[in-house]
Amino acid sequence: MCGIAGCVAPPGETPDRVVLEAMAEALRPRGPDDGGIAVEGNVGLAVRRLSIVDPGPTGRQPMADAGERWLLAYNGEAYNHMELRRQLPGRSWRGHSDTETLVEALAAWGPEAVERCNGPLALAAVDRERGRLILARDRFGKKPLYITRHEGWLWFASEFKSLLAAGIPRRPQPDALRHAAFRGWTYGRLTPLEGIERLPPGTIAEVDIRTLEASERQWYDPTASVDAELARELELMTRTQLVNRLESVLRESVTRRLMSDVPLGTMCSGGLDSSLITALAREAGGPGAGGRWAGRRRQLLAAR
Repeated sequence: MCGIAGCVAPPGETPDRVVLEAMAEALRPRGPDDGGIAVEGNVGLAVRRLSIVDPGPTGRQPMADAGERWLLAYNGEAYNHMELRRQLPGRSWRGHSDTETLVEALAAWGPEAVERCNGPLALAAVDRERGRLILARDRFGKKPLYITRHEGWLWFASEFKSLLAAGIPRRPQPDALRHAAFRGWTYGRLTPLEGIERLPPGTIAEVDIRTLEASERQWYDPTASVDAELARELELMTRTQLVNRLESVLRESVTRRLMSDVPLGTMCSGGLDSSLITALAREAGGPGAGGRWAGRRRQLLAAR
């Protein structure tokens, strides 16, 4: 878990690094390992990093691509980033972080690079060549990203408290609070604070940094992912075949998420889902996943 924040100032004004540092400090619990600030013209970016992949300086953010067109602040993980690297030949990689993969993917494919990522993410990327800021969220909005406008400035952050640290007014949104009281939480763009909206899941926003005009497009629609042919195939399977298919998919999904250069842990609620995920992670091995223990367990079982 990391945190990002930043702003776009009106033309002729420059973001205050002190304010950006305050925004980043508010996100420190999300990213206790490292941080970075960058001011690019009238755009400011702030990052707090939980260093999981490539925890050294070659994974530090904000990060520019080799051609220095894009500047990226990124929260999340692209589980398939090594696959993406194979689609980006001819590059001299500085490290092995998925952040570097993503910023180079932006250089190659533009904002459409987000659509190629498998994993949760929220990002802010400055396109120096076209004078725009790209804001994006993953398919299901697992990683948060909030946006607001105040006194002619555009602000964004992973959490409310980062926006409040920048001086955004703390005004309650009565409709959202009523909805939360009856339903337990608010969804969609609506948030409990007036003037602050969520960027919807599966959405890319493009901000012209010269005019602050913004446009959005939804790049992912869950209904479009329904595979009718696969559904018919599953209908013909026996219960045993379905169980085996589910186990295979679940194992593959868990293994993807073990991408790490540091020890990993799982949060167990005591339910079957978290317990099963923990067990599969240990069997898959990897940093902190009990790989040697899993291998020894298989040897013992085979000897019985």
